[in-house]
Amino acid sequence: MSLDIDRRDRESFSVPRTSRILLFLLTGAVLSGGAAYSGYAQQEVAPTTGLELTADSGFRYDDKTGDLIATENARLSYDGWLLTANEIRYNETTGEAMASGDVVIMKDAYRLVADSVRYWPREKRAELTRFRLGQPPVHVAGDHAEGGIDSLTMENAAVYYGEPDKLAPRATADEIRYFKDDRIEADRLIVRLGVVPVFFAPGISGDVELGDYYLEASLGYSSELGAFAGIGIAVGVGHDIDLGGSLEYFSKRGLLWGPIVRYRPRKNENWPTGDFRFNTINDGGDRGVDALGQPIDARRYIGEWKHLQELGTRTSLTILGNVWSDSEVTRDFRQSLFDESQQPDNYLEAAYRGSNYIVSLLGRFDPNDFYPVTERLPEVRFDLMPTNLGYDFLHEVQLSAAKLETTDHSDDTHLKSDRFDAYYGISRAIVPNKWLTLTPVAGGRVTHYDKTVNNSGGYTRWLGEIGFDADIKSFANFDFEDKVWDLNGLRHLMDTKIQYRYIPEAGKGKPVIPVIDREVFSTALQPMTLAEIRPTLDDLYETNTLRIGFDNILQTRHEEYGSRDLVNLYLAGDIQFSKRPGDDDFSSIYAFLGLTPAPWLQCKFFTRLNPNQNFRVEELNTEVWLIDQEYWRLGIGTEFLKHQFQQYTLNASYRINDTFSVQGNIRYDAKTSILNELSVRIAQNIRNLWVVEYGFTVYDGPRRVSGNRVEFGIQFLGF
Repeated sequence: MSLDIDRRDRESFSVPRTSRILLFLLTGAVLSGGAAYSGYAQQEVAPTTGLELTADSGFRYDDKTGDLIATENARLSYDGWLLTANEIRYNETTGEAMASGDVVIMKDAYRLVADSVRYWPREKRAELTRFRLGQPPVHVAGDHAEGGIDSLTMENAAVYYGEPDKLAPRATADEIRYFKDDRIEADRLIVRLGVVPVFFAPGISGDVELGDYYLEASLGYSSELGAFAGIGIAVGVGHDIDLGGSLEYFSKRGLLWGPIVRYRPRKNENWPTGDFRFNTINDGGDRGVDALGQPIDARRYIGEWKHLQELGTRTSLTILGNVWSDSEVTRDFRQSLFDESQQPDNYLEAAYRGSNYIVSLLGRFDPNDFYPVTERLPEVRFDLMPTNLGYDFLHEVQLSAAKLETTDHSDDTHLKSDRFDAYYGISRAIVPNKWLTLTPVAGGRVTHYDKTVNNSGGYTRWLGEIGFDADIKSFANFDFEDKVWDLNGLRHLMDTKIQYRYIPEAGKGKPVIPVIDREVFSTALQPMTLAEIRPTLDDLYETNTLRIGFDNILQTRHEEYGSRDLVNLYLAGDIQFSKRPGDDDFSSIYAFLGLTPAPWLQCKFFTRLNPNQNFRVEELNTEVWLIDQEYWRLGIGTEFLKHQFQQYTLNASYRINDTFSVQGNIRYDAKTSILNELSVRIAQNIRNLWVVEYGFTVYDGPRRVSGNRVEFGIQFLGF
């Protein structure tokens, strides 16, 4: 059961900004004085200052007060502002004006509603009773407001996020005093989320702005964690910083708690964006073992830090920090974080972007001790983007110097390397006709290792590359129509890409090179050019490869604009003239097929076939969706990887009405004959302010978290 209210990445709102609008409305030109009227009891009065007072039934004059009175659709306009009321009274001697009964003041997106409005031009002061002011998403309401050009006082006032409603987040006060220098004073300030008060202050004073904030809460039961309940909140302590903390209690585990710090560039445009939170727990439950098979200690923690900052227009700083007590802590207590990343990453990168080059410094660190990480302590890089050298030649440069370390925590094997690397590449596109582009390429890469295996001294590796890229474009048009599938002509586009690279003796030096940047398991086509091999720079093999790919698109005319894609078919594979140990002459054939014959049908198929084994299927992933754009979606899918897994999925959603919708998911593992996941969720929209979710999930199979989970969640739509 989970309650989550989160404004992490949304726009902030400002009480002083709204108050400035109200202050301007009160003292603005709508009711500005000094206008001289000539005559009365006419259909229209045109003042010399530009004010215009109109009424359907004409005007009458009050001899006792000297007021000109307009009723029946009375309207007062000036410079784009419009005031309407049941009655408008204007005194041409004093310039005082008063509107009463269903008063509405409007200009552009601004709108103010009140029972009555009164204006004194000599004091430049105005008064409102029972008013409401709004410019989405912020609205202000109160019993009484009075002020001039220097200050504004509101009594029994409330500031709402969203339309004024008892379920909307709001701040209320007995009295709010706003000054034109953005200073606020308030008595008995209460902040509420719906009907729940979350903050109280007997009085505040200062330069105050209510901006972005963060709130989360949880309540429910899990078979692994027991009954749980918690809350986390961060509130603004300035224009750009929020501070707070979180508490969450699990009946089978204990209390998880810690601080929260958030910062956003709300008022200071040069301010960075970031989030920091740290949670710790003395876990009294069944903790099990970690990824290395070691018992998990009772003291567990999760630390997260994300930082993004632009320093001027060309320089940026990015920091990502994840400090975990063990490999399983996020899976146990922060499932959403675990779904994003199963292995924590920690790095700092500063980059300067020139006109056609990038200079960067990257530090990657390993504060955890359960997953191998390639540490860069640090790596400095210079990258010259492909640049015109003259005569249509393009060249590019890569330079780097890195201090690398990595540790295999399963056996404490430790590798170090001081590496210097440089690459230069040159190419020239030849376009003999419209359908063919041929680009010969050549390049060289030199890599020096200051430290080698067994301290055998330094080693320098020189590599060269030659090859070409060919791009062949073709198309055909067909006069074909089908009213059932809404087909109006067909166009077939085919883009044939051929790449060849020869990098001789790329595997030399393997006995002495510390293999730190190495290949990792992947089912995708691997980079084959000398410019792209930097991620596997220490684990190279001779390359003599021809890669052929066919990209096909079948289109038809769209009834409103351009064309729409019906079929996407992509085929690619390698012919390997130089083979690695265990490789065949031909790589797997990669095929992707996308079908969208109608807006209500979407199909995606990806497969990897082994031509050396009678085109055996090595991998197959499919998705088929039936879609009603307004009410429902139904999708079935498969995920198959030979010798690994074979799973089937079913996903469905249905919008019952504007308030309720339901969603269901099923995942079945045919290899183990286990229903891995079954979940049902119902969502309820409450007045377009809140979405309440009710859910039930059953987990099973070879995973750490099994059993069932009952969920209840609520999210505020404005955040």
